[in-house]
Amino acid sequence: MKTSDSVASAMTSRNTEKEKIEHFADLPYSIITYILLKLPIKAIFTCKCVCKTWNSLILDPHFAALYSEPEPASLGFMVRTSDIKLVSNTLHLFEHQPQKKSSSLNVKFDPKFKLPLRNVNRINLPDYNPMDDKFDVANSCNGLLCLVKAKASLYLPMLSSVNHLVVCNPITGEFIRLPEATGLVRFSIGVGLGFQPKTNEYKVIRIWKRHYKSNIFVVEMHTLGTTTWKNIEVEPMFSSSWALDSPTCVNGALHWINFDNENRSILCLNLESEKFHSFPCPCLPGEAVLNVTMVELNGFLYLCEQISPNSCSVWLMKKYGIGESWTKVFCTDTFNGCRWNFLVCKPIKHFENGCGALLLQESHSCNNFLYFEPDKHRFTYLDIHGAESIRFESIPHIPSLISLKNLAKGNKVEVQNVHFMIPSKKKQR
Repeated sequence: MKTSDSVASAMTSRNTEKEKIEHFADLPYSIITYILLKLPIKAIFTCKCVCKTWNSLILDPHFAALYSEPEPASLGFMVRTSDIKLVSNTLHLFEHQPQKKSSSLNVKFDPKFKLPLRNVNRINLPDYNPMDDKFDVANSCNGLLCLVKAKASLYLPMLSSVNHLVVCNPITGEFIRLPEATGLVRFSIGVGLGFQPKTNEYKVIRIWKRHYKSNIFVVEMHTLGTTTWKNIEVEPMFSSSWALDSPTCVNGALHWINFDNENRSILCLNLESEKFHSFPCPCLPGEAVLNVTMVELNGFLYLCEQISPNSCSVWLMKKYGIGESWTKVFCTDTFNGCRWNFLVCKPIKHFENGCGALLLQESHSCNNFLYFEPDKHRFTYLDIHGAESIRFESIPHIPSLISLKNLAKGNKVEVQNVHFMIPSKKKQR
């Protein structure tokens, strides 16, 4: 009797679960879409495996376009090993979940996203050097990454090449190898990916010169989906004493922090007019700056200046292009009553009405990050584990599901995918 009761109970339970599933499946397509759009990217990957209907919905270009309209006032970030002994083609996405109080989180690397390699066929050769195959991340724009050949030396950054450029979406695994320069490129000045909203086009800029001491700069523009580079006229006043790294795209223009001798300014290239101009950085008279980072949040340009290992200032440009509109929104040398020595400080949440957030990377342990919310005097200590390397770099990034096939519609452009490449026997991290 007990056996029959337990069987009946089990059948009832299964029928109830089946009814729940059927009821959920009966929801209107628009409601299912609305629910999925509210999920973080990690949950989206799980939902793709639930059923064919959900998988088809998530892969639909319309869904990808809707999902790629994230909260503009905040940034996620990706973490990548910076160990020179490793190939470093793995990225790990971190999406911060708000905490009610200061806490410590063990961050596990899951899921993992792969970057393309420069030459996958060389990995198993005896003389293989990971640096020969490594890409550096030039910048992130609307969910896409611009990759450039790794620097040959930390002390000679201009010896990196503006050839071997790749645009990829690390979430989908798709990438496009850009055409190489026809002439000899010796000294790279800068590379960047930007978006031109009026034409809905992505453009890659590369700046270089043939000789280290030359004052003649070459600027070229490539429109994603084409097979050529276009020369851009450079005014004689254009000057840069050092490499232009980590550009930021705002208002259809690329921006670099330009160090020209003792002067520091923002160098800007308008992707529509194809003209350069510049505007001043915030003025810190008599202050020596250790590090400067620049990001875009909510359509605004942000600058973070580190004056010492435990002090930083965050500036917001309230009126675009107007140097006098730089406003200091945060400044401190003490975080939550404790002094932290950090290598990198990046704003990752828009500062408005006293709110905002910073991402700090500790100097004594390169696998530890701090998510700091000044208005709440609250920080989250992120202890990264699950990887063999102890050195990491952080890349501000908003994930996107948009396919490169929908962005690059040229017939002669090949869109490849890292998930369909021949796997290597050599261990990568």
